[in-house]
Amino acid sequence: MQLGGGGTSHDPWDTTLFDASAADIYKTYATLHMQLNPLLWSLAQQAANDGTPVTRPARFVFDCDCDDTMFLLGDDILVAPVITSGATTREVVLPPGTWVDRLTGAPTVGDGTTAITVPAPLDTIPSWYRSGSIVPMYAIAADTMLPATAPGVTSYVGANGSELRFIYTPGAGAATTTLDDGAMASGDGTAMTWTAGTTYQVATFDIDARNLTGALSAPTAVSGDGVDLANVADVTTCAAPGCWSFDAPTKHLLIRTTSAVIGVR
Repeated sequence: MQLGGGGTSHDPWDTTLFDASAADIYKTYATLHMQLNPLLWSLAQQAANDGTPVTRPARFVFDCDCDDTMFLLGDDILVAPVITSGATTREVVLPPGTWVDRLTGAPTVGDGTTAITVPAPLDTIPSWYRSGSIVPMYAIAADTMLPATAPGVTSYVGANGSELRFIYTPGAGAATTTLDDGAMASGDGTAMTWTAGTTYQVATFDIDARNLTGALSAPTAVSGDGVDLANVADVTTCAAPGCWSFDAPTKHLLIRTTSAVIGVR
């Protein structure tokens, strides 16, 4: 972890400077950063090839009245950092289009000019997925990108680094993503396809259906390449061709598969 800023110490575990909760908040976002490595590395490769920035000021991408601190990570994650000390809310202008809150799943249509106020407590960075997007992440949480032998330390070297989690946010049209190893995924609202790459061999589609309708919001069956997959309690333990789970109270659908074509009905 690299920390910067003014003063003599920025260590979140320094309780003479920060509340005891600071270390846990830092850990949450350090873990998220690690899990986003498949996206970050692919964006870094794109930047090396054509100069497109990994983080893109919202006004660089959209004609909007977004403030100078708002940025996109790639094309599909919008972030509004909180830079006012003690703030618990944040005023934002969302770019044109539909944006889905990462924490609540609530969609909001932005017009590029209208300001709204969103919650921004200390442990929350206001952020959204673009409606009609697929964001690649690691499927399994680990601690390091290097080989690890220390007790309690998990590594992305080996099997942990070969599984993707696609955060699929269905929209009006097709969604697609391509990674640096050739892995690709797409979705049209009821069916998803994916192609394994040289690194990534297993995929989990992660769908927040709280504000969706149709099959994704109340699935009765999920198929992989035309064969019904098992409905299980824990998708992390199933073998090929895959399995699925749906948590009705939270309307959260997970589909882990090695199949190329996934259908939900």
